[in-house]
Amino acid sequence: MISRRRLSLQLTPLLDLLLIVMFSQYIENRSRTAQAAQELQAERDAVQAELASHKQRLDGLKATYDARYQSLLQQHRDAGSLLARALDLPAAALNEVLRMRGEDRPEDAQRLEQAVARLRTELDRSGEDVFRFFIKVDEMQKHITMWEIHLQENGKCLLQDDSRQTLLDFTSDTELAQKLFESSKSFADPHSLVLMLVTWGDAQLGDQQQTRKAVAELKQKLERDAAGRHLYDYVILGFRPAGPVITPAAAPR
Repeated sequence: MISRRRLSLQLTPLLDLLLIVMFSQYIENRSRTAQAAQELQAERDAVQAELASHKQRLDGLKATYDARYQSLLQQHRDAGSLLARALDLPAAALNEVLRMRGEDRPEDAQRLEQAVARLRTELDRSGEDVFRFFIKVDEMQKHITMWEIHLQENGKCLLQDDSRQTLLDFTSDTELAQKLFESSKSFADPHSLVLMLVTWGDAQLGDQQQTRKAVAELKQKLERDAAGRHLYDYVILGFRPAGPVITPAAAPR
């Protein structure tokens, strides 16, 4: 029979060996955990840096196209002013010249004729300015795609550009946003900036509100889908008694 003292002496080396193995495994596992944590942190830093870079790029694009959009609006306002002046012919002034001559007031008639001549010169210059304006607009449209979302009196929504039309039924803003998003896929590949004009006819107020919400949701869907390749924005033009702004060649599908 083995004595108790001899048994304890035989187990001691085994316990020491077991402790050494366990300690070495602990050290190895801790090293692996630390390495994995470092790798995860490095991946996280890389992802955050990439996201920051994308955000900076998108912010830059937004600032650029915001400036272009504001410039386009200003050009339209300038064009309206120029056209108004160019079309305001001095017919009343010419009639006044004839009346002065009939009343034997040649000096007054001559001064008025000179004023009319100066006005005609200004109108000729305005015509050149208008021509230059339309050249600028043509250049701007090489970088901007225009879509229109028009809510009809019957509650249907028309999505169109200058070549295609799609007529949509809807019962909620979420449904309309999804249908607009899906229908936009059939349109030609747009330019860097897509500007959506939102208009409506004599439609119900509830349908107008749903359309507003749908367009805001559509903008988010399009930007997520574009992943930075295109920038989307919209303008609420509101009530259009004369109908849509854009007149495409194709009939609604």
